[in-house]
Amino acid sequence: MSKRNSTGATNTLFNYFSKTPPANKKVKSELEVEKSPNVNSPVRNGEKESKAENKKRERQITPSPEVKNNSESEDEAPIAPKRRKRIRLNPVDSDDSDVENKADNKMDTTEVEKPSMEKKLQDSFKYEPNQSPKAKPASKPPSKSTSSIKSSASPPKPPEDKPVVADDFNWIHCKLEWLKPEKIRDAQKRRPDHPDYDPSTLFVPPEFYKNQTPAHRQWWEMKSSHFDCVLFFKVGKFYELYHMDAAVGVNELGFSYMKGDFAHSGFPESAYGRMASTLVSKGYKVARVEQTETPDMMQERCRKIRREICQVTMRGAQVCGLQDNGPADPTAAYMMAIAEEIIYDRDALGLTPAVNCYLAIKALGGVVSCLTDCLLDIQVLGMNQFTSYAPPDVLNKTLPPEVKIENRWEGGSTMVLDAITLRNLRIVQDEGCLYERLNFCSTHMGKRLLYQWVCAPSCNISVIKERQEAVKALFENQELCQDAKSILTTLPDLERLLAKVHALGNLKRSKQHPDSRAIFYEEKSYSKRKVLDFISVLNGFTAALKLVDLFSDIDSKLLKRIMQFHPDGKYPDYRETLKFFKEAFNQEQAEKEGRILPGEGVDQEYDNTLQLIQEIEGELKEYLSKQEKYFKCRLSYVGTDKKRYQIEVPQNAAAKAGPDYNLEGARKGFKRFSTSETKDFLARMIAAEEQKTNVLKDLSRRIFEKFSSHYNQWETAVQCLSTLDILLAFTEFARQQSGDVCLPQITFEEDQKPYLNIVEGRHPCISNVVDFIPNDTQLGTEDSSLLLLTGPNMGGKSTLMRQAGLITVLAHLGSYVPAEECKLSLVDRIFTRLGASDDIFSGQSTFLVEMNETAAIVTHATVHSLVLLDELGRGTSTYDGTAIASGVCVELAKRGCRVIFSTHYHSLVHHLSSYPGIMLGHMACMVETDESAPDSEDNIPEETITFLYKLSPGACPKSYGFNAARLAGIPKEITLKAHQISKNLEKEATCVRAFRDILKMEDNPKDVRAMLAALSI
Repeated sequence: MSKRNSTGATNTLFNYFSKTPPANKKVKSELEVEKSPNVNSPVRNGEKESKAENKKRERQITPSPEVKNNSESEDEAPIAPKRRKRIRLNPVDSDDSDVENKADNKMDTTEVEKPSMEKKLQDSFKYEPNQSPKAKPASKPPSKSTSSIKSSASPPKPPEDKPVVADDFNWIHCKLEWLKPEKIRDAQKRRPDHPDYDPSTLFVPPEFYKNQTPAHRQWWEMKSSHFDCVLFFKVGKFYELYHMDAAVGVNELGFSYMKGDFAHSGFPESAYGRMASTLVSKGYKVARVEQTETPDMMQERCRKIRREICQVTMRGAQVCGLQDNGPADPTAAYMMAIAEEIIYDRDALGLTPAVNCYLAIKALGGVVSCLTDCLLDIQVLGMNQFTSYAPPDVLNKTLPPEVKIENRWEGGSTMVLDAITLRNLRIVQDEGCLYERLNFCSTHMGKRLLYQWVCAPSCNISVIKERQEAVKALFENQELCQDAKSILTTLPDLERLLAKVHALGNLKRSKQHPDSRAIFYEEKSYSKRKVLDFISVLNGFTAALKLVDLFSDIDSKLLKRIMQFHPDGKYPDYRETLKFFKEAFNQEQAEKEGRILPGEGVDQEYDNTLQLIQEIEGELKEYLSKQEKYFKCRLSYVGTDKKRYQIEVPQNAAAKAGPDYNLEGARKGFKRFSTSETKDFLARMIAAEEQKTNVLKDLSRRIFEKFSSHYNQWETAVQCLSTLDILLAFTEFARQQSGDVCLPQITFEEDQKPYLNIVEGRHPCISNVVDFIPNDTQLGTEDSSLLLLTGPNMGGKSTLMRQAGLITVLAHLGSYVPAEECKLSLVDRIFTRLGASDDIFSGQSTFLVEMNETAAIVTHATVHSLVLLDELGRGTSTYDGTAIASGVCVELAKRGCRVIFSTHYHSLVHHLSSYPGIMLGHMACMVETDESAPDSEDNIPEETITFLYKLSPGACPKSYGFNAARLAGIPKEITLKAHQISKNLEKEATCVRAFRDILKMEDNPKDVRAMLAALSI
């Protein structure tokens, strides 16, 4: 359980206890006449408590920092904010036992509880479907999450007595010696400085358990094995948070403390989904603890209600479950496991490369272990979806030379964009990134697939051209696009709902998962939610069939494949299957009652029970006919429940009843009899009805299981719909551009030199700016594949480099690009070295970070790569930086990959100006100098720089750094001194360069005099 604060530090439970407790003690209310419970006070489980648990407990309120600050600026006393008052009710709100929370040492505290507060309690915890919990100013630094947390429930009137001010450092858990930082240990008694220390466990002294109530002992046992989790501990109809977890609930979820010596807060069962999602989004792990037996079951067994951890939720393991709908963010969450192995020199070399996947299997084992700990292994692994991935670098190293090129571009190959490139090009991060600009998707599943496409653009020419053809067809038919988007907008998140239905239909999970034993007080609402989700899936796939009719006459190969049935396309023809499930039950009735009652032929077990009941009813009618012949009058069955099937005989015919007829009752004019046959019928009917009830309990799971048996069919349909959604998004992106757009011409031949040619290109993320200056970019079109770029500070060098990279990504996605014309050969990977930043947590300086990124470029770049290097060599001496930059430039030029290399090292430009494969370019600017002011040591002629943001051939004479210094507001006396130093250094460099050239020249006085005359010394 950890999160990062705004300063970059990590908030963990270990740090929580390292805070220094304040000197002041907790302020008690004036109306409080009884002492707070001691250390051994029982956990309030809401059961039929003893007198010690009938005492009403009030909320303790932590003063809001905002209120305090406001009161300091005005002549008013601080006012405590209104809080919902959480009232503990007796058996009305909980069905737990009255003995579970009795400690071994008895206590004697009494107070009468008013049962009429039940309605107030329920009303105070009402949450709307889209409602967020009310935020409370935290005592810790706020988290990075910017989500707004509000509550629409109106707070009740404040209590008459004054609130008790709570201090986060005066709770019992803050005073326990074994919880303090200097003494805390994991379950194996290892200290945090031990290399094998496990922060997810906690050592709890055995003697501590002796003084705890059964429920509190249960909580500490679970906390000791899940110390990194916030426990949502089920007590009756509420989830309770104790001790350090209660502090998290107060600070992060806006709860208020319950009165008592130990920290305690909570919320009703119905709000679990909202609370868990809020904590997980802030970086916490949440463990849901459920009661797996009722109080009546407990009475038959022992004094303590059995509880089990039913789910552990974190960012990488947040799924759609029974109680919640999964993460609110439509983007996918991923879990990653990295397996490491130390390789020793001994026996490290071999004649043949290892082809096994030992580390990959080891990493998979780590994922399975994590899923098992989160109790998601059955749900996730049961879908049997595994895909192996071999990085291109690995393929090129292990494959024979003759198949490297062919395999490099075969179907399924994608461009490699590492984390550095994704960040530097702002592809999926930050506001205004490329993903955000392209995201005109109408469905959540389309947005997730678009995210995958953007992070791994295709390198398959046939795939790219098919997408371009489809996007062009849609671009030319705006009416078709609008009709398709109107249908897609109505679709639910079919991808996640399919996974949810699949999990709920899993037979193994329904029998072995702890949720199958859990007692849910909101089970009726959960069942209704399941049915509504299933109906939503059926309606979604029904609506999707309209798209098949809509695209029946389309010419695009890709659109035909994803939007037409076999044999013209690959969209699955599920019409008969869908019809079966839609007619399997009455949807309107299911929506109202929250349960599925299937029709005939849907479920064999249900049909068998109905047939058995009908057979018994037929035998009853036949038996009644025999009795009517015997009594020679009309008879009927009367009675209810276990007194059913009593034969009602008129008074005048009752005399015929023999000894086999047992008199059960009478009314005026009639007598009721039972026989051994009717009792047998009743017993058989009760057994059949019980069998029917049991079948109905598991009916929805069996229907979900039958639906999931066609999972591949449904998944294929989802993939087709998601692809269509992305193609429509690309079309809308092209329409939103303010300038010209074009479909790039992408080629690849083995003996072809890689090239990139962009005419009047604009930055895809800022191209809608009216005065944006377009630029041409040419790499590899002639003999030069490396552009050595210079120019003034803020002249647009970095923008040009990012523009080239993003247009390349768009081209490989199959989208239109903002340019008049774009031609390029395939790019296998984009490398970037942009910006300057250090890595404090890894102990790496800015220069070392740059060198690591540069090393990756030099190691992995191929002739088909695109490399963007911005001002390499900063952070060290000028000579070292220039030398490193020169060496990297020469190496990349020899390799022949497409490179844009920006620099302010003008000596580097002079040195490489004539090097083969390197061409010079600069971002143009217009310089106006005030010639009226003389140039002297006390005065600098003010230069007015007008950036033209246009790429021009040749080198820029200077970087105009003094212009940036002036704009930044550096004092004039500093810039005067710096300008003089700069002039002196330039003279020295000119003299050195001239002397070097003289030494290289032959004895020709005329040439020497001409060269010296050209120098301004």
